[in-house]
Amino acid sequence: MQLMFLLLLKNFIANFQQQIKISCDIKNVKRNKRKASTFKQPWMTTDLYKLTEKRRKLHQLSQTQPFNEDLKTKYRNFRNFVSIQILNAKTDHLKKQFKSCKSNQIQKWNFIKKILNKKKSDEHKITLKNENVLISNQKAVATQLNNFFTNVGSDLANQLPPPLTNYTQYLDSSEIQPIFTFYEIDAHDIVPTAYHKTDGH
Repeated sequence: MQLMFLLLLKNFIANFQQQIKISCDIKNVKRNKRKASTFKQPWMTTDLYKLTEKRRKLHQLSQTQPFNEDLKTKYRNFRNFVSIQILNAKTDHLKKQFKSCKSNQIQKWNFIKKILNKKKSDEHKITLKNENVLISNQKAVATQLNNFFTNVGSDLANQLPPPLTNYTQYLDSSEIQPIFTFYEIDAHDIVPTAYHKTDGH
């Protein structure tokens, strides 16, 4: 009974695929073959190009047989294999390029920026507006920020109302020492204190 069911299912799938081909009017589109020498990426060799062509053909074949699970699995496995090969080739190429920079730090940084596709642009420039004046010059922006954060404490203090009482009223006059005395210390004074702190006391 099970064998009969499988045969009927196989026959149904074959007829269904045939009807799809007839109804969809599938046409083979010719592609211009690219030579390995025209590949833009320097790590793409002739062998890798052949692998990508085989992957493309296998993908096209799987598209014409949408119900063929074995073919789909074969395509996925081969696609992953090709991706790993290309990634390894790219990694080896970049390692060689980086080693060729040797001790030249400028070349190394330029190489890293090239990999990261970092280009000089105005996207990250800071602009400030001070008293309705727009500041875009980066040195002027840095100066303006430095002035603000340097004086923000004193500016806020000047805006506060004068205190009603003097802070010295909260201090014990006997503890106020008008003279500071400094004593020399060495490792024998510091080490016990440090150990005492590490004990959590």
